[in-house]
Amino acid sequence: MERCCCKKKRNKQSGKIEISSAISETISPDEIANTQVSPHHFKFIYDANGKLLLDDKELYANSAELLFAISGGENVEIDVEFTEIEEKDRLLGKINDANPSPDQRIMRIEVMKNRRFLVDQIQLLIRGLEVAFHDPILPFLYMDSRRLGYISRGLGKLLFRKSVRTGQNIHIFLDLWLKENSGIGTSVAVDLAEETERKHYEELIGPGWDLYRVPEESRYEFAIPAIILEYLRLLDEGELENPEILLDLYRWNVGFG
Repeated sequence: MERCCCKKKRNKQSGKIEISSAISETISPDEIANTQVSPHHFKFIYDANGKLLLDDKELYANSAELLFAISGGENVEIDVEFTEIEEKDRLLGKINDANPSPDQRIMRIEVMKNRRFLVDQIQLLIRGLEVAFHDPILPFLYMDSRRLGYISRGLGKLLFRKSVRTGQNIHIFLDLWLKENSGIGTSVAVDLAEETERKHYEELIGPGWDLYRVPEESRYEFAIPAIILEYLRLLDEGELENPEILLDLYRWNVGFG
């Protein structure tokens, strides 16, 4: 079994948040419903389209327990699993013939390349969750479990979803940029349940508005995860002297194009 571990310690108290990923076994509906293993051990399972396989009540219950444990400085363990990795492994098992044909060898390389990309995306997802579960993002949640749930769900969508590319969903695009430096920014596709929801964003047309003008669910599920991922990208590039300023959400403007 392959396991990728990332560990961080909270400075405020002695508690530790450990987030890891592992290749999971075949997932049954019962396993998805029973995602909590122990009081402070949680499992986040994402499907091939980045959907977090928890219903809203279970997600918010997990998030409430997470926030309570984190605020008390207690240890928290989170396992992150991605179902598409297992699909790639099953496909590799089928084409791992002792004497593969040239076509099989080419197919195997393509599957392995795609699998490597997905593993890299999982690591980015883990890093994004770590950012969300620590200062300075955590205080912006105001101990609201729904908001933490939105972020956990949104990071998976932004990293893995295919709906924007295939046009299966109704969505609008929001532009996000740093108030003191408009050269630092990103954009994000926000999924809409129906076309009538577009009116909630029309007031954001113009030179830029405070991030907190975005409707709450979209703010935490799409805008803030997009900021976290942009922060990680710039952090890896090493071009900013103080990349932490990107995590000060009061510094961000938003516009609807």
